[in-house]
Amino acid sequence: MQVANALDTKIISLFVKLNPEMQLTVSCKSFPLFDPINVNNISVEDVVQKYTAATNSDHNHLLS
Repeated sequence: MQVANALDTKIISLFVKLNPEMQLTVSCKSFPLFDPINVNNISVEDVVQKYTAATNSDHNHLLS
């Protein structure tokens, strides 16, 4: 995440236990996904959906 932020690149961040609001600032171009128990619970479909949102968005920071 730090490298992507330094290069001003959009990324899909996967979080577990610590929610995105605890880890990201508004300057990050991150499209986060979160599961409270295990990152493996994040579905491929959710990742693809976030990828689509990231590639079609002009927004910097979409917390969902």
